[in-house]
Amino acid sequence: MPGTFCPSPSAHIHQMKPTLLALAAVFTSSLATAGDHWVADYDEAVQLAKQQGKHLFVDFTGSDWCGWCIRLHDEVFDHDEFLTPMIKDYILVSLDFPNSEAVKAKVPNPVRNAALAQMHAISGYPTVLLMTPDGLVYGRTGYEPGGPEVYVKHVNELRTKGLAALKAVTDSLDAFEKAEGEARAKALIAILNLLEKEGGDSAFAGSLAAPLKANWKSLTAKDQARAIDLLNTVGQADLATLAGAKALDPKNRSGLYARSVLTYMEGVTEETAIVPALVHLDTLVETAASIDAGTAESLYLLGTYWNSEFAKDPARAKHYAAKGLEVTTEPRYKAFFQETLDKK
Repeated sequence: MPGTFCPSPSAHIHQMKPTLLALAAVFTSSLATAGDHWVADYDEAVQLAKQQGKHLFVDFTGSDWCGWCIRLHDEVFDHDEFLTPMIKDYILVSLDFPNSEAVKAKVPNPVRNAALAQMHAISGYPTVLLMTPDGLVYGRTGYEPGGPEVYVKHVNELRTKGLAALKAVTDSLDAFEKAEGEARAKALIAILNLLEKEGGDSAFAGSLAAPLKANWKSLTAKDQARAIDLLNTVGQADLATLAGAKALDPKNRSGLYARSVLTYMEGVTEETAIVPALVHLDTLVETAASIDAGTAESLYLLGTYWNSEFAKDPARAKHYAAKGLEVTTEPRYKAFFQETLDKK
């Protein structure tokens, strides 16, 4: 995972806790700006990779606003010492998430790029993925200091380690696809266990999450809860998993329901979805026996801010601000909640 990156360009929507919402990142992409060596259309790059027997080096970047992205290009990507060895093994793909309308206008396939950003839970920039032509991710990184030669060495190490580990992933996925009946159920549990072992930050998380997202309802209640929690972690939650969490944990006794509501709210991608998302928060708060302090703090920050700025409901904003003051120990959050309560 990248240790140094810029948050989503939508951080201004919730400046107090910028990781809570990545609004603009899911909607914008752009043309590659690094020259003829880079491809801006992902599907075109996949076809080239298959034709040429290469893998994909996919850079999610913010070319006109992200300082670390600009540094990565200036220090690494724009140099022959990087390009010459890399184009032997990879099709270089640049998916840009700019702020400038002029750059956005050059995007060849913004809907596809948006789906890729969501699929791979891209929340910080630059994020670089190493992928097979079939879309299996086996390496994930970002900005690294040291210049082009050091970066190429870093990528080579990721490739060696990642491809070795990828076999366990592909074996699990293949076993699931080929299995039927009870064997298929066991294969899905094996995928669940492997994703749990790898963790949400794993380069393989997206690949392992796909069959779980499509088939979690076939699991036992206990394993459904595990699957939903993992799908939350890897950014693959949706209304179906939220409904599942509510059904499995209606009083939030295990915390699954609250975690799922928070994950769903964090994944909101357009302003028109904010008010409906607040309904899920209201329902949770009305029915939950309790909510752990950390999750509650994040929920109440969103509830306060969204009701104030988007729903234009000052009474509900103050309702969540009062709740926030009861759970937070963070001085700046206390100030935010109190400021909301003091508004006339």
